[in-house]
Amino acid sequence: MKFGLLVLAGVNVAVFHGGMYRSVNNWTDVAVPPLAARLGAAISLTAWTGIIFAGRLLAYT
Repeated sequence: MKFGLLVLAGVNVAVFHGGMYRSVNNWTDVAVPPLAARLGAAISLTAWTGIIFAGRLLAYT
């Protein structure tokens, strides 16, 4: 589970930097970041939180 979440986090970074990050300079004029950027942030936070919990649970398997 931990490795799968780590792969998901890596893919999320690659997709973000390959797509949304190219237009980051245009975000300074808008009040709310684009939906794709917020979705990428939510995926990242969820994946890294899961990685931490999965790592902590490894001692109990």
